Amino acid sequence: MIEIYNLTKEDINAVVELEEKYLLETIGYEMLANELHNKYAHFFVAKKGDEVIGYIGGWIIDKFYHKRYMIFI
Repeated sequence: MIEIYNLTKEDINAVVELEEKYLLETIGYEMLANELHNKYAHFFVAKKGDEVIGYIGGWIIDKFYHKRYMIFI
């Protein structure tokens, strides 16, 4: 079963690995960690068991979700 969770600091390395593998670039650990403290940012991970298989991240501004990053395998 695939479940969706809020991104946590513990998930960031897996997200960076997904980006490097499938996008050939990454926004990086530091930037993702900073987004955890951004009141506008909302990042989610998709997990199958303990494995992160995707994520989506963006900002909610003026009641709209602005998708910034996304990858699913």
